[in-house]
Parts: sequence; C-alpha cells; structure tokens
Amino acid sequence: MPQPLSQLVDPGWAQALSPVADQVAHMGDFLRAEVAAGHRYLPAADAILRYADHNRIGHIVIGARSASALRRHLGSVSSKVVAEADCSVTVVRLGTG
Repeated sequence: MPQPLSQLVDPGWAQALSPVADQVAHMGDFLRAEVAAGHRYLPAADAILRYADHNRIGHIVIGARSASALRRHLGSVSSKVVAEADCSVTVVRLGTG
C-alpha cells in the first residue's frame, strides 16, 4: 500500500502540496498501472509529461532545486517539463528559512 504524501516528503512540501494530495495520489496510481502493464521505467520528467498528456492536464506545478551550476535556475526534471509540456508550467522553490 502506498504511503501518504506527508510521509514521503519533508513537512514544508507536504503542507504546500496538501491541496493537491488527491491528484498526486492519482499520479502514483497511474504510474503503478503503467508498471503493471509492462511499460518500462520512465525518467521522472517523462513520467510527468506522459501523465499530463494522458490526463489532459492544463497546468503543471513543479518544484526545483539547484543541483549543479549548469542547472542553477531549474533542475533537470523541471527544465525538461518546462521545455516539453503542452500546457502551462509553474516552477516553485520552497523557502529554506
């Protein structure tokens, strides 16, 4: 059985995502069904893009963190989602203090 979102992410993200927790759970169900159907593992950005396309999502909200100098403004996942999504994308950073 999948764990609740509040147990998977730090408390700040859990609180920020609480209004969309049902949609996050639905995405998890979708991805588990993809795996059960024999679809190969998808990188995170590809999974998000596939889910958004399959479910006709009109707006993606995604977090970002700096992982390297090259990806200073957006992470690699958020960069790909911004570049390839067919819908609006909002990139947010959770404050650290």
